Amino acid sequence: MDLLNRLRGEVTILFSTHVLHDAEEICDDMVLMVDGEIAEKGALSELRSKYRQPVLSIEVEPGERELAWLHGLSKRSFVQEAEVGKHRAKLTVTDMGAARAALIKELADNGIELLRFEAGTSSLEDMFMKVVGP
Repeated sequence: MDLLNRLRGEVTILFSTHVLHDAEEICDDMVLMVDGEIAEKGALSELRSKYRQPVLSIEVEPGERELAWLHGLSKRSFVQEAEVGKHRAKLTVTDMGAARAALIKELADNGIELLRFEAGTSSLEDMFMKVVGP
């Protein structure tokens, strides 16, 4: 990876990998393939803009009340997708500001003990799954 980073900008390198984290660090342009066919291609920055979505990751203390609250998150109007586990949830939301404000208020109002609350955007792996998914 160090060598590829040093050569970046001096030569053109064709880098094929399934390790998308590495591709994100090295590549300026990407070609995503499915079954030998090009599914998407373009500058990494353009692809990020096209597929990036706001994501909230929430982890709460174990408990029945907390679990019930987590499972109810998918019904919120601002939630597009919800992956809910025993003590955590990953939410793809339509409006980060509204989602953050509403959820923090709910956590406080319901006495849900919060361990982690992280706001970010979907990863290159998430983008790949959107491109190649069903």
